[in-house]
Amino acid sequence: MIRALLPDERDRGLEKAFLELCATDCIYGSKVYNLYELFGKHYDAARFWVYYDETDSPMAALAVFGGGLTIASPTINWPEKQKSGLSFSELGEFLPFASCNRVYSSYLISKNIHELKGGVLTSGCCMICRQMPDQAMLSIEPTQTFSEVYRLLCEAFHLEYNSESYGWWLLQNSANYRKGNCEIYAIYCAGEMAATAGIYSQDDRYGHIGGVAVAEQYTGKGFGRALAAFATRQVIKKGKTATLCCKPDMEAFYEKLGYRTIGGWGELVLPSTK
Repeated sequence: MIRALLPDERDRGLEKAFLELCATDCIYGSKVYNLYELFGKHYDAARFWVYYDETDSPMAALAVFGGGLTIASPTINWPEKQKSGLSFSELGEFLPFASCNRVYSSYLISKNIHELKGGVLTSGCCMICRQMPDQAMLSIEPTQTFSEVYRLLCEAFHLEYNSESYGWWLLQNSANYRKGNCEIYAIYCAGEMAATAGIYSQDDRYGHIGGVAVAEQYTGKGFGRALAAFATRQVIKKGKTATLCCKPDMEAFYEKLGYRTIGGWGELVLPSTK
């Protein structure tokens, strides 16, 4: 059963279950929690639910924002063979109701929804770090030029730039920035942004590193490593654990910074219904 958290009808028991579930997921929990902090009272911007299993136990916190469903649950570090307590058919039926075309979750959840609904599934490693990486001797500075950061992310990750996707990205990250939950850093060369990385969500225990991107003409100079290490240090200085998601071919890169793999993530782009 999926129960909605409505801004004008606060159910404190439901809200408590939602927040406790966010705390069980070191990767997606801070993102869902930050979205709830920002938009929990504005139903038009984002919507939130709690998934209960057949024994009426809360199993997952759901957040819908910008056409994407983010799922925070303890399954983030469960082996694939372990039973999750989730009904994937129910989650699959929920997606069109919530107008979602993407799913961000543990690999266990995304893989099972993919088997039911099809689409394109991308997956990789969930990693955490609690030790200070070495500090690179490069000039790294905070940046608020969100449009420049987003264009560099699109260039580095071969994403198609469009105003709608940028609008949702900007709404979330600029609001998180004002709340103190988002910190974006950059290295500049000859007056242009050469590389960027940031802490894109955080809570009392974790800070999630993301958006490590280097412009093509500046690859091979150690900028990505320096920024990832810098952002990680910023998280650990606050007494928190740094987390990130990466592709399998980048696992060894982050292991050298002190990260270790604790599970798998999945991102599912659903087939178009048009």
